[in-house]
Amino acid sequence: MRRLLTLFLIIFSLDVSGQTIKGQILVYGSEEALSNANVYYDGGYRGVISDSTGHFQLEPMSTGKKPIIISAVGYHSTLIADYTSEEFLKVYLEPKTYSLDGVVVTYDGMSREEKEAIFKAEFLGISENARECEILNIDDVTLVYNSRRKTIEATAEEPIILLNKALGFKITYYLEAFKYSPGNIYFSGNYFFEPDSTLEKKELNRVERKRKQAYFGSRMHFIRALYEDRLTKEGFRLLNMFDRDQDFSGLVVDGEKGRSIFMKSRLVVIYKANQGALTFLDKNKDFTRIDKSGYHDPMGITWSGSMANQRMADLLPFEYQPDARKEDRN
Repeated sequence: MRRLLTLFLIIFSLDVSGQTIKGQILVYGSEEALSNANVYYDGGYRGVISDSTGHFQLEPMSTGKKPIIISAVGYHSTLIADYTSEEFLKVYLEPKTYSLDGVVVTYDGMSREEKEAIFKAEFLGISENARECEILNIDDVTLVYNSRRKTIEATAEEPIILLNKALGFKITYYLEAFKYSPGNIYFSGNYFFEPDSTLEKKELNRVERKRKQAYFGSRMHFIRALYEDRLTKEGFRLLNMFDRDQDFSGLVVDGEKGRSIFMKSRLVVIYKANQGALTFLDKNKDFTRIDKSGYHDPMGITWSGSMANQRMADLLPFEYQPDARKEDRN
């Protein structure tokens, strides 16, 4: 069955002109200041933390204009897409509520070990990188199995902390939803990267090699290449429903808010380094926004096949830039 992966990242064109973004974070329903909230660009490096009065100042992202995510323990994350550097942002976070009504918290038909194994395989993936990626606080993740529907749902009051020794990153992930059923997986949340502080100097070459392996042929690589009209040069082939090469001019359009993919039907992606592994793109919307850093609107596209199997253990921050490979330098 087709396996689906969806991460909610809403992409807009923002007019910030490289200036500092300032604001204050408050508790929804009151004017109580919220300190120690993380303010960051989703999928990028760690941003800043709000001070004791809830105030923050965030520098622009090096890879371009991006929506801002604000997350705090015990609160729903908030995405801010429509803003300018001239305005002072006043942001309210809504407290999370965790209801156990109707949930059996004793044995539910599947052992904790079995549920953890499935959660890790679906959340982290099953790649070589996943074998070197550890969830440091797995006990903070509540896993509930529904024997009638054969589903597993996960919640976490604390952010999930990942240590990826393969790629040299620590990832803080604020889980919003996770639901697994045989053959299908859906999870969403917001996350940021930090360098792995335990990484030794002698490991740097190995880590950089692993990062390049994770990057080339990834969704990020594909979207960047598509945005710049470099699919062929970057080793991709894109076929339409008639098994013909898809022309850039008939697929990518420029609008007031930036660049978008205009899909008429299913597309097939082939990467030269792994031609036997196909990726299929199915449209959910006529226009899907894309970004030069590799961002795309996931609500516009359903990925299946090879690239859909890339999970948290295979992701890189959107600031990541690989050195050009030899064949690209000629």
